[in-house]
Amino acid sequence: GAIAPEDVTALRESMGLGNGKGARRATEVGQWLLQRDPNVGMGRYTFGRLHCLLRGSPELEPHAMAVHAALAPLVHSFFRKEEAAGRRVFLSEAQLIVADPCAEGQGWHLENAGGPGLTVFVPLSNIAADRGPQSVLPGTHHLSDGSLGLRERLRLCLKAL
Repeated sequence: GAIAPEDVTALRESMGLGNGKGARRATEVGQWLLQRDPNVGMGRYTFGRLHCLLRGSPELEPHAMAVHAALAPLVHSFFRKEEAAGRRVFLSEAQLIVADPCAEGQGWHLENAGGPGLTVFVPLSNIAADRGPQSVLPGTHHLSDGSLGLRERLRLCLKAL
């Protein structure tokens, strides 16, 4: 894979996730992170899940650099048209999402609604069904393409289903 297993292990350790029987629950991870950087933004949008915003944390964001470097070729390939047109491509956010066993499923929502965007998920552990795995609805990226009319966006979205 693009990301080395040792980089995933190092990231798990640097984010205080623990392993096996020593794995921390979402609340424990949140407390652990706040001890390292009290400015980390956090939110609970569904029961059993904790979203932690890491971008801009001088203490935590550097630990994700190996993952960012491994994903950079994918990101630049995806945005080659934007870069060729002189548009700036940047990391808008880096999140750590911790889901406890039996976490409530997250409802369908639109990512990158403001324009072209790329969401990359990097699971730091095996994701069992009781942890509410991520799912993607193919074709829905067409819905936010402002260069197309509504009818064409809907047609392309429904065609992909």
